[in-house]
Amino acid sequence: HNNTYHLFRDTRKLVSHLPTNSISVFALFKNEPEAIIVSWMDYYIKYVGVTHFVLYYNGIISESKTVTGLIERMAREKRTVVIVEWNQPYKRLLNSTNVSEGKYQRVALTTAMHSAFYRLRDGVNWMIFSEIGDYIIKNTTDYNLDKYLAACKENDAGVVVFNRTYLGYMFA
Repeated sequence: HNNTYHLFRDTRKLVSHLPTNSISVFALFKNEPEAIIVSWMDYYIKYVGVTHFVLYYNGIISESKTVTGLIERMAREKRTVVIVEWNQPYKRLLNSTNVSEGKYQRVALTTAMHSAFYRLRDGVNWMIFSEIGDYIIKNTTDYNLDKYLAACKENDAGVVVFNRTYLGYMFA
């Protein structure tokens, strides 16, 4: 695999562009600035050991200067990033036709996560489902995510859950 970005509108070929023995990070994004996305990626590469990213863009890529700039940067920096165009409504009204009374479901995020899980379930060892701005923080200096996940795999753990704490945007 070459270390560069891949752009998909059809997710059926997604898994063929990712190394199988690795940790992937998934995120859905829309309005985050390029600098924030790159900083978030740098953190996961440097501190968590992530080798590649699967980013679903909730919109039309050709209409976003942020995404086209991100794509150009990923190509220049030779990063392994898959960007999927996922132009879905962000949320959907569930139980009422009256917007002020209705409850919403985050449709774009849940359907993107289902798509990524379905497409990648046989192709990657571990997938971190995250949002831009969410971080896995090591609570000790000797913590090694690779060893932890290897032990989980030995014990047939299929899902590992981390506590979520929002710390705002961090720059690595």
